Amino acid sequence: MVSRHTKTKQGFITGNLKTGFPAESITDPDNFISLLFYFGMLTISGLHEGETKLIIPNQVVRGQLFNYVHQ
Repeated sequence: MVSRHTKTKQGFITGNLKTGFPAESITDPDNFISLLFYFGMLTISGLHEGETKLIIPNQVVRGQLFNYVHQ
């Protein structure tokens, strides 16, 4: 099985989108991925090994995420 880290190097991440979750559970990977999706920071690009495949939708969002992570 490929780890999430390896998938991010390939330009995507997979997960199960949740319709709702409590704030104290934001550290759960699927909850955090869902939050990024609902904020428009990720978009659905299909399926990969039975899970939703998500990518960064454009260069503007990519720049925002890059700057946030490197601060």
